[in-house]
Amino acid sequence: MNHVKYYLLPVCAIVGLIMLGGCGAVTQARKAAERSQKMNQLKEVGLAYHDFHDANKRGPNNWDELESVAKGSPAIQLIRKSGYEVFFGVSMKDVTIGTSNCIMAHNPADVATGGEVLMMDGSVMQMSADELKKALELRATIKKP
Repeated sequence: MNHVKYYLLPVCAIVGLIMLGGCGAVTQARKAAERSQKMNQLKEVGLAYHDFHDANKRGPNNWDELESVAKGSPAIQLIRKSGYEVFFGVSMKDVTIGTSNCIMAHNPADVATGGEVLMMDGSVMQMSADELKKALELRATIKKP
């Protein structure tokens, strides 16, 4: 009977280590899925912004105008509720720094840590805190009509 106890102890330890390692992988997978979902939601914001711009020759002035084009897209509503700020009221021709260099939408909470941003050309990228601050400073040079 004592032999069984000695064999169970290492087996339990190994099973415990496997479970701990699996929890880390599950957490990483969950974070990757959340990041991917956020990026897809930002792409929907970009599509709606560009659709509005194509129809009106200017960018939307607020969330309501943006959502009117997207017909109540849940993704856009989630981005809005997440606190993202959109560069409203600008025409693409006014983006003199280049649409791939200009942030269309970002979450102010990410300025200190970095995060996902939507660029004026519709691409979504991950930016560090320093990159985000520099891009926002560059965007501030654009004059709205």
